[in-house]
Amino acid sequence: MTKNNICKNAFKEAMRPISGDNVDLPQVDQNFEALGNAVDNILTQQAETISHKNQDDSFWQWVEAVNQYLSDLSQWQQDVNQVIQQWQPTQVAEQNMKTQLTQLSVSKNIPETPNFLKGKIQFKQNNQQEGKDSE
Repeated sequence: MTKNNICKNAFKEAMRPISGDNVDLPQVDQNFEALGNAVDNILTQQAETISHKNQDDSFWQWVEAVNQYLSDLSQWQQDVNQVIQQWQPTQVAEQNMKTQLTQLSVSKNIPETPNFLKGKIQFKQNNQQEGKDSE
């Protein structure tokens, strides 16, 4: 089923209690097709979804908490790396371990927390479960 058929069928089913089976007449179907196309175009080409800190506080508190967690984790990683750099192992196994540990990458730059999120409306596919992204 195409995206505009989803919109067309939604119009038809909304009108069915009022108009009965007349919504299935070919000449009426063309009107619903045009309405479905219009809604599809509005939703997928002209509409955006936006979340801003001032509008969706709980989501943005979560984003900030995740950012703080990543910042703390990065600091911990840098501290561990500094301890490893200062470590003076005496045994071969320890020296090998220090060599391997110092070759691990250490992230120092935490991305800046965004202030808004912008999305695009997509129609769910019939064979996909609710909550999963559709392509």
